[in-house]
Amino acid sequence: MNSFKSMVNAFGGLSREGSEGRVSAREMKNMCITEQRGLNTREALRELSQTVGEAIVYLWRGRLSSGEICIAVTENQFFRFFTQTGKFLFMGYHTSGSFSFFTFNDRLYILTGNEYYCTDGISVSPVVGYVPLVAVSCPPGGGGTPYERVNMLSTYRRQSFSPDGTSKTFSLSENDLALVQWVKVGGETLEATQYTTDTAAGTVIFTTAPAKGDNTVEICYRTKNDNSDWVKKCTGGCAFGSGNDTRVFLFGDPSNPNRRIHSEVGDGMPRADYFPETNYTLIPSGRITSIIRHYDRQLIFCDNSAFFSVDELLQDSLGMYYHSFPVYSLNSAKGHMLDRNSATLIDNCPVTVAADGVYRWVNTSVRDERNAELISDRVESQLRPMIEAIDTHPLMMLDAEDRRELWIYNDEGKALIWNYSIDEWYYYELPDVTCACETDFGMVFGTLGGKALCFDGTMTKDHGTTDIDSCYETHYLSFGSFDVKKSICEMKVVVRPEVKIHFRLKTFGDGDAKTGTVCTFTREASEGDAGLCRLRRRVRLRRFQGMRFRIEGAADGGVRLLAVTFEGESG
Repeated sequence: MNSFKSMVNAFGGLSREGSEGRVSAREMKNMCITEQRGLNTREALRELSQTVGEAIVYLWRGRLSSGEICIAVTENQFFRFFTQTGKFLFMGYHTSGSFSFFTFNDRLYILTGNEYYCTDGISVSPVVGYVPLVAVSCPPGGGGTPYERVNMLSTYRRQSFSPDGTSKTFSLSENDLALVQWVKVGGETLEATQYTTDTAAGTVIFTTAPAKGDNTVEICYRTKNDNSDWVKKCTGGCAFGSGNDTRVFLFGDPSNPNRRIHSEVGDGMPRADYFPETNYTLIPSGRITSIIRHYDRQLIFCDNSAFFSVDELLQDSLGMYYHSFPVYSLNSAKGHMLDRNSATLIDNCPVTVAADGVYRWVNTSVRDERNAELISDRVESQLRPMIEAIDTHPLMMLDAEDRRELWIYNDEGKALIWNYSIDEWYYYELPDVTCACETDFGMVFGTLGGKALCFDGTMTKDHGTTDIDSCYETHYLSFGSFDVKKSICEMKVVVRPEVKIHFRLKTFGDGDAKTGTVCTFTREASEGDAGLCRLRRRVRLRRFQGMRFRIEGAADGGVRLLAVTFEGESG
């Protein structure tokens, strides 16, 4: 017999298949792989706030010029959440829907599928559409030069007239109006006694004819046709265009799932409240789910295909320049099936979720070509049930950039996590959690009970009272060869007692669980000591060719494991 010694000092994440020379998990729950390839129980959940009285269904974090802003959305209300104090600030009410956020011109815009909101970080209110100046240099009898196109978000129009000094009746471009809102002469708003209106004929009759001038009379009127659902029914949005993001692009209207609309410059300013009726593109196939900017390209993902768009400056027949955003095919088979504009960029590579897994889109030597590479094949058995249940438990995707983790999770608190720094997958179950975001404070979670939670690495129990159900089980290991019989008489572990260490290590030989052994390792936390601790246990596992081991977290403690060494005989 020969002495036998084998050390595992680099743990791998979830993988559907084992491989020689690499330790990976066939089962893993509520444990993570560290940057040093150690194995830790996930951080415990801790309450960060009192309840707001109803379930938190969505969390968003971003930045305005005033600093970081975190928005919590409940079933009927918007709150600003202050992570440092755990306080909620009421911002307004909403009609429930599917929430999506984007920033533009230092304002945060919110789409619900029912309404279009805006906030400066203090209060939330519906977006009021820009009132376009539809015609200028109009003679009193009508006509004039078309100027700005009708805004689908507003029922109001403006029209500028050049009076002749004698005419009292001024004809607007439309009739059968709802009302005339105001009339200005020389920039001054007239009293209602200084004119009368005929909304059916679309005319304004002045008591005294305005003096002759160029564009000195301006009239604002409202039509009866409300087409604001063109915008309000959208569920996703982003900024793009001309290097400085001068346009807002919206999509996700269920009645027009392949339509992308974009805003226009109004009164010389980029706007998020001006959507002309001709500013739209119909994607050739599929339902648009996400649009993201990638360098000077816009990537458009449908549930089963992908496209790209560019900002082109063109010239019309009159010599006028205008921006066009044509669409070209990128991939006819793969796309992104999750809503809320959740496709993301990781290390400048788009990442999406398709029906058969998670894909990373990698650049090729051809400028507008990207290869979709499957990166979730190792966790197919964990991801597939989550995708199949997407109709009842919608999936969300979050790039926790500071943690270098991509979270794919649902409203049951089930999260499949890709640590893209070390290319490892793991799986968490977070009780009561419905949504998540990453803030400067760290990860923040919303719950069914209306509370905000955070991770606390100094605790070993959720909320200080509930044990974390955690495990890590390897594939079978040959320790060099499946042809040689081996026996183990001793196990040694290296741990870092930042918290109380308490776990069970089970070993199983040659597929028979009855031949297994169980050892419990315990070490009290060493306050202020981040050093290493070595523990050893005598075991008896005889005559196996392949072995797997399982680590289970135990009550009142956690796992901070750096290495496991097995010693015995072989031959």
